Amino acid sequence: MVADINKSSEKILSSIGLEIDPKNIMEGLSIADQQMIEIAGALSKNSKILIMDEPTSPLTPNEVGKLFDIVKKLKDQGMAIIFISHRLEEIRAIADRVTIFRDGDLITTNEVKPMDINAGYAKRFDDLANIETSVDSGKTIVSIFSALKRTFPMKIDMMEKHPLGSQAFIPMKETTFLVLVAPQSDKPNLNKIECFVIPPGIGINYKPGTWHFPLISTEDMNFLVVDRKGSGENLIIENLENEKIILKY
Repeated sequence: MVADINKSSEKILSSIGLEIDPKNIMEGLSIADQQMIEIAGALSKNSKILIMDEPTSPLTPNEVGKLFDIVKKLKDQGMAIIFISHRLEEIRAIADRVTIFRDGDLITTNEVKPMDINAGYAKRFDDLANIETSVDSGKTIVSIFSALKRTFPMKIDMMEKHPLGSQAFIPMKETTFLVLVAPQSDKPNLNKIECFVIPPGIGINYKPGTWHFPLISTEDMNFLVVDRKGSGENLIIENLENEKIILKY
C-alpha cells in the first residue's frame, strides 16, 4: 500500500519535472520545494483549476524561474491557472490574460499574450491601454519626454490632472520609476494619495481626470508618451505648497 502511494507520488512529481523523494519529510524541504509539493497534491486530485496567491514572495530568482517552468508546463497540459501577484513583471512573463483590481474594484481585463509577427522575428503585445483623446475633437499624439533623475526625499508641492484625455507613459529604459496619484475629483483628496513603484519594462496609463504628480524618475531617462492634443482646458494644477507631503524612496 505504502509502496503504491510512493510510486504514484513519484509519477506525479516526475510529470512536473521534480526529483523529490516522496518519503522526505516536508519540514526538511525548502520553501520552493514545499510549494511544488502543494502543486503536485492538486494534480493528484485531478484538479482542473490551480489558484496561486503570491506564490513567489518567499522565493529566490532561481526558484521563481523553476516555478514558472512548472506553471508553463501545467498550462500546456490544459490546466487553468489563476495567478495572483502584485509584481507586474511576473504577470507579463507568464499570463495570457490579466485582470487588475484596486480596492476590490475591477479596473480592467486585457489579453497579454503576444502575437508572432515579422516571420517570427518579433512579438506584438497588442491593445495594452485604452487611449482616450477624442473629447472636443482632440487628437492622439506620440511624444518623447526626457526626464531628469529626482532626489529624495522630495516635497510634493502640486498635483495635476488632464480632464479631456488619458496620458500613457512607456519608459524607454529598463529601470524603475514612481507614480503618485489621487482619485478623480474636483480637487485631490490628500487622504487618498498613493505612490507606486513601477518595475522595469512596465508603462502606465492615467485615465482622464486622474490627479498625479509629474514624472518621478529614479534616473535620467526618456519616456514615450501617448496623450491628447487639441482645444479645451486639458491641464488643471492644484497647488499644495502649504501641505507637508514628503515622498521618500
